Amino acid sequence: MLHHLQTADFFFEISDCGARICALCYSGRDVLQHCSEMEAQQNPDLCGGFPLLPLANRVQGNAYVIAGEQVNLPLNAPNGSEFLHGFGWQERWQLVDLQQNSARAQLTLLHEHLPGVSGYDYRARLYINLYKNQFVWGLQLQPLNNRARWYGLGFHPYFAASSQCRLQFKAVGYYPETTGHLSAPFKSEIPAEFDFSTARALPARFINHCYLLKEHGIRLNRPDGLTISMQSPATT
Repeated sequence: MLHHLQTADFFFEISDCGARICALCYSGRDVLQHCSEMEAQQNPDLCGGFPLLPLANRVQGNAYVIAGEQVNLPLNAPNGSEFLHGFGWQERWQLVDLQQNSARAQLTLLHEHLPGVSGYDYRARLYINLYKNQFVWGLQLQPLNNRARWYGLGFHPYFAASSQCRLQFKAVGYYPETTGHLSAPFKSEIPAEFDFSTARALPARFINHCYLLKEHGIRLNRPDGLTISMQSPATT
């Protein structure tokens, strides 16, 4: 099922299947990839984004040890090779609140993972707020047992971008991608082709590094005059 939010400037659409975004438009222009609900369900890479929880990205060997216990993670990637992006992007979310008017709109979705795989029992809430020129995404997770586990939350956006876009952010270093889309040890020196301290186009190849930002702001300048500014004041 699709849920919609709309203000004078924004149009937003999200599916309860994996909380996958199907549309985020500002003044009639796509900010994120625009897709149908069927496309979002069949291939999440076509949607505008989805939440990552209770672990973002990947874990080496699909297992880790904490408090003397080995936690084995399920192989949930489409090809069955790895534990990928947690559970939230594959499971159902439930609408618990929707409010909107011409100036502000708010949507809240609830996701419960009970009983959890490998000891992950939790309740998560996703908040979407639309203001005049702001899209605010919030994600909260509450563990429902006392077992020691790693947790990490995030969002996987797919921006509506082109080769004419310019990306800018300041970083103090980065974790280069290594085999299996995992991160190699931190490096403080960033090669020129991966340095976006001044606005520049993305190289014409796939990049999947992890940056440690000096400042929290990221800017994406588009040729249609739209500038997207991103911040992540994450807290524990």
